[in-house]
Amino acid sequence: MIYLIPFISAFLYRLDGVGDGDRFLCFLPWKIRGVNYARYAIGPVIALITHNWFYLVSYTIAVSIPYGEKHSWMKFGLLSWWVMGFIFGLASLNLSVGLWLGFVIAVMKEFDVNQSILEFFGFGFLGTIVFAFN
Repeated sequence: MIYLIPFISAFLYRLDGVGDGDRFLCFLPWKIRGVNYARYAIGPVIALITHNWFYLVSYTIAVSIPYGEKHSWMKFGLLSWWVMGFIFGLASLNLSVGLWLGFVIAVMKEFDVNQSILEFFGFGFLGTIVFAFN
């Protein structure tokens, strides 16, 4: 069951990010409506599967941080995106994952990867990939 965490997390993170009439992923043909605050379920799901309740707190804090060009703390460009990736990676309670994910997210933003791919693959899947290797 622990191997499903990255897939569940990716689905929930992107489900929260889908706007009205957006595609779930940019290459899929159908459009859906998102579910507000779906990403807040990532922490409880991981905590239930792993039986480690620190993840409930760490992932809930990580997904609570606002991001995007509208937020004032994101004005520092790639550094802001690195910090965002670092925080989400650090929620796995592993410093190496935090440093690595921060780098991956910054590179994805530098190469202007589609937002749906960034949310699904970057934050959702890679942010919890450490659980697949435990």
